[in-house]
Amino acid sequence: MLYFYLPVLLIALGLSYALMENGQALDDALLGNQRVAGTATRMGTLAEQIEKSLLLIERSVREEQPVASAIYELQRSADRLDQIIGCFNDGGETVAPDNSRIMINPLTDERAVASLQELNTIWFGIKNQSDKVIRLVSQNKPLTVPLMREVSEFVHGQAGRFSEQSLAYSKRLEQVLKDKSSGRQNLQGIGNALAMLAWGAMPVVFLLNRTRRARDLATATARELGAKQAQLEQKTTELSTSKSETDRIMETVQEGLLLMDRESIIGAQYSAELRGILRIDSPAGLSLLNQLQRLLTEKMFNTTKDYFALLFDARRKEKTVLKVNPLDQVEVHFSNPAGGFVTRHLGFNFRRIMDGDQVSRVFVAIKDITAQVELERSLREAEKKKDHQLEILLNIIHVESAAVEEFSQMARRELQQINEALKAEDFAASLAHQAEALRPRLQRVFSSVHNIKGNAAVLGLEYFSKACMEFESRISELLSKATLGGDDFISIVILQSNLKADLAELHELQDKLGKLRPAARPLPAQAPSPTGSASTAATPEHAEDKLAATLEAFAIKTAQELGKQVTVDIDSVALKNFGSQRRALLRDVLIQLTRNALAHSLETPEQRTSLGKPAAGTIRVSALPRGENGLVGLLFRDDGQGLNLERIRARAVERRIIAAEEAAGLDENQVAALIFEPGLSTASEAGDHAGRGMGMDIIRTKVIDEAGGDLHLQSEPGMYCEFGIYLPEAA
Repeated sequence: MLYFYLPVLLIALGLSYALMENGQALDDALLGNQRVAGTATRMGTLAEQIEKSLLLIERSVREEQPVASAIYELQRSADRLDQIIGCFNDGGETVAPDNSRIMINPLTDERAVASLQELNTIWFGIKNQSDKVIRLVSQNKPLTVPLMREVSEFVHGQAGRFSEQSLAYSKRLEQVLKDKSSGRQNLQGIGNALAMLAWGAMPVVFLLNRTRRARDLATATARELGAKQAQLEQKTTELSTSKSETDRIMETVQEGLLLMDRESIIGAQYSAELRGILRIDSPAGLSLLNQLQRLLTEKMFNTTKDYFALLFDARRKEKTVLKVNPLDQVEVHFSNPAGGFVTRHLGFNFRRIMDGDQVSRVFVAIKDITAQVELERSLREAEKKKDHQLEILLNIIHVESAAVEEFSQMARRELQQINEALKAEDFAASLAHQAEALRPRLQRVFSSVHNIKGNAAVLGLEYFSKACMEFESRISELLSKATLGGDDFISIVILQSNLKADLAELHELQDKLGKLRPAARPLPAQAPSPTGSASTAATPEHAEDKLAATLEAFAIKTAQELGKQVTVDIDSVALKNFGSQRRALLRDVLIQLTRNALAHSLETPEQRTSLGKPAAGTIRVSALPRGENGLVGLLFRDDGQGLNLERIRARAVERRIIAAEEAAGLDENQVAALIFEPGLSTASEAGDHAGRGMGMDIIRTKVIDEAGGDLHLQSEPGMYCEFGIYLPEAA
């Protein structure tokens, strides 16, 4: 029996040893398979490292910093990836992710080979670009920003494809290796069966148990490695999916999103909208602060620079820092290829990213808010226009519709004259004598504005009166200049345009009022008494009576503003003698004469009382006999202090209207006639009613130049001043 069991024992021992060795080999094969698959997955990581190195090199070149360390990282990553992919192509030994050395054998699986060929194609392009950069550095040739931007953009586009393809290759590789391991496990099962038969005849259970434990340990080890590989693949898939989703978000979000570091460098990940908002093709690696410098004013840029420092100052509370954001709404100016600039409005939002107690990065969200700003501006302008119209409406609501229409027509006529005086072709010349010829044009504009102001004051249209005063002030500034040029008239043209727009709104509002109250009757005129109290007057039945009542109310109101008192006596028959066609001219002339009498001739109540005169001065308008050539006459008289001839003479010399030698030789009538010269006024300072020196010029222009009439002037110092107005009868 011993001879029978001895061979069986030897066979059983041999099979058991072989099974143990095969189990160990199976364990080693499973571990090796996991390492091979992990090495395949690592290729995608190396491609991303190459992309990162190229971005760092581009940034260093742009900022003129050393590139040696980044070149080293690029070379190391490229060599490592090239060696690994070569092993998968032709077989060979390489280093696994756990730093162990493994042998890779070429695969014959068609799907794995096709996937590997795709990886080779993508890697060829990436390697080409990387080698180009490395070769230039090794040859001591300079790297340029355009070259690095081109290389970075190419590799950025290919690295993502390479990572996805390496993951697909890794999965296929794992499946192929798994199939091979299954074959070995089948052989292990057959061997176990034979061993059992051999040992069935012998009590060697302990060897079977040991074999089983070894097999279980190998299976557990393989299972653990498989689980780790599955986790790695899952994480890789999750990262790939996350990156894909992030890319989609970054491509579709309507804001410019980015991360910037302490040096304001824009990170590799940013939204596609950022390129359009900042008008930069490749923002990654650029300094956001430098980009803003070309868009902001110097003052705003310096403020922004200080604010960026605050964002990275962890000692400052984020909530406090965000409250003082100077870029919450900022105007920027982009160069326009067609010339000039394109203005946009951007809104910046910031959030800190903390690393412990330090600010590592800042998240920046930029939005083009131009449409919103323009809408808000339009709403403000609409609101401003509404308030503006309301102001005009409150001015005209108390005035008869016919009077407002008459004022509107008069103002349009004057604006037409202003337009004629400001013809653009007359202002192109820059020669001294041509520029000086513009002064009479400016005085003509002043005269028209002054007349509009006077008529507005008569009707109580304070809005237009104030607007014309501002207009007059600007003209006075220009007239005081030694020389005039075409550019000086830009502000005048703008003021004319504004006044024209105001009159258009006046006409529009008047039409609306007419539709709202078509049957309304005008209220009786309320004229203040000389002491300021209102007195009731009957509604005038004739246009002459209306004009007389209007002038009386204007005279009393103006006297109150000047601290004076006045009574007005107007003979409506004297006005009627001129006919309706002269009424507008008479109104303009009488307004200016009334304002002149109150500002220059009539004394204050205290002065008059001390001179033995009534406290209230008197203005009287009466008819005159027909003059020469059948001219119709009218007398305007006040019982004030009359003309101060010496004062007139001195001011004419002071204003350079006449030379001092010539002024000394003038007689009294000639001196008195100087008051009709434009720019002459005896008032000490300009105000609402005097000081501009254009009122009397308006009278001369309208009576003599426009109507072909005549003017007579008579004055007795301390007693009176009177004007004779003669006009031909209207055709």
